[in-house]
Amino acid sequence: MASYYLLLSLLLFPFLLFLKIISTSPKHRYRLPPGPWTIPIIGSIHHLIGAGHPHYALRDLSRQYGDLMYLQLGEIPSVVVSSKEAAREVLKTHDLAFSTRFAHSTVKILYYDGKDMGFAPYGEHWRELRKICVLELLSSKQVQSFRSVRDEEVRSMIQWISNSASSSGGIVNLSEGLLVMINNVVLRAIMGNKFKDQKKALNDVLKVFDLITGFNLANLFPSSGIVNMISGTKQKAKECHWMIGSLINY
Repeated sequence: MASYYLLLSLLLFPFLLFLKIISTSPKHRYRLPPGPWTIPIIGSIHHLIGAGHPHYALRDLSRQYGDLMYLQLGEIPSVVVSSKEAAREVLKTHDLAFSTRFAHSTVKILYYDGKDMGFAPYGEHWRELRKICVLELLSSKQVQSFRSVRDEEVRSMIQWISNSASSSGGIVNLSEGLLVMINNVVLRAIMGNKFKDQKKALNDVLKVFDLITGFNLANLFPSSGIVNMISGTKQKAKECHWMIGSLINY
């Protein structure tokens, strides 16, 4: 009989611990927007898989749960805003509350713990970075100094569009062309026209861009060493961080 109660206690303990974790999670401490039902560990991820494209799934879910919707994406709590009225409230009325951009684990490795202007928390450090950027990079004189670079790259893109349309029956991937043009302008502005390994540098920049914007399980489960190990994200981020450092120190 004693062994029965011992076994029952051992079975109840994990269950009670799970309930404790759930009851003290942010979802239960704060008044959050409505959202779809969740599954332990993965949260709401399963709702984004079946629709073919995640943005289609978000559209369908927002029709059901409203303009402000809560999703638990793995370990990451998220709020989806899907109307101009709600966006105005978030980006204008309550802009200070939402001014700090979320930096996932990959970004923290790439950009020195998220201390660059794109991901630094709103505050004195970010304001100083913005001031330097405006004065040194985005002043009228500085922008005009790179006009010839922009004109040349735009002409190259137009020529690329013409050649691609001729060879592919009129179907052209403009997103690809625009991305290459923008990165070429940035690289030439930073490195100059005589940069020998411009093509390699462009490929490196595209790798960084794909790593940041692409879907990555490690960013949804940052505390899981197993997920990081299986996905190889941490190692890829370190390699890209080294590439960025090499470009900066060129």
